[in-house]
Amino acid sequence: MKQDADIQGVKWTADDIVALLEMDNQAVERAIVVIYERQTQEEKAFSAVVNVNGIGFSQADVKFGTSLAKGCLRYGHLTVKQLFYARKMAIKYHEQLVDVANDRLLMEMEKSLA
Repeated sequence: MKQDADIQGVKWTADDIVALLEMDNQAVERAIVVIYERQTQEEKAFSAVVNVNGIGFSQADVKFGTSLAKGCLRYGHLTVKQLFYARKMAIKYHEQLVDVANDRLLMEMEKSLA
């Protein structure tokens, strides 16, 4: 799908995503939740990597990333200290976020043409 968005001449780039994450706290919170949502149900339940597939959090980040995401979902926001670490983590996963953003953009474009 990412390729189709590029063909249309509209797409998110890695630089776009990183710049957004560097300046927007809500984007950081959304990014952590998006990465968490890409985990399998089993991975979410156990806060562990079950499938080494490059999707969701890595083994090194899965426990803390899951905790941050659940905090966002439960309370609607992160603390200042959590945001500091969440921003670093979200930027680390910017490639996944680019894929998600471009997939969503393509779906929106397809809906508007239907």
